[in-house]
Order: sequence, then C-alpha cells, then structure tokens
Amino acid sequence: MIGLLGGLLIFGNRDGIAATMRETNRQRGGTLTEARIVLTVLTALQLLSVLIGQSTIGGYVAVLAAVVGVALSFTGPSNAYFAAAKSQV
Repeated sequence: MIGLLGGLLIFGNRDGIAATMRETNRQRGGTLTEARIVLTVLTALQLLSVLIGQSTIGGYVAVLAAVVGVALSFTGPSNAYFAAAKSQV
C-alpha cells in the first residue's frame, strides 16, 4: 500500500522531478541515453527477480510497468525527445 501511495505521489510530481533530473544530469555531464540504459538493466534485473522466485502480484505489476516504461523509452517520440535534449546541451 505504501509503495502504491509513493508511486501516486511521484506520478503527480513527474514534471518537476523530470526537470530536476534533467538539470542534474546536465550538471554531471551524463546523457539521457545513459538513463535509458540504466532503466533497461534495472528492468531486466527486476524481471529475473520475479522469474527466480519472488513472484507476487505486486511484483508482476511492477515488472509490467517497468517493461512498458522501457518499451516506451525506445519509441519514435522518445527518440525525438532524446535527440532534442542532446542538441540543447
């Protein structure tokens, strides 16, 4: 229940969080592509965790959400966003 409430709070503040992360990323010299790679690796680890034995309904929902996030991060609009953000730096 706490995780669900936390997720809702984060979702409600997603624009502010995204702006802060973008600015922090620029200050550190990282790229958004690195963020996609990290998201993909963490999703794979989470999927392995569910497949190996920690399978709960919440685990399956979390994996599904992570897989959707990874898939959306590699679609055309996301690629255009990453290209635009890269050109601003």
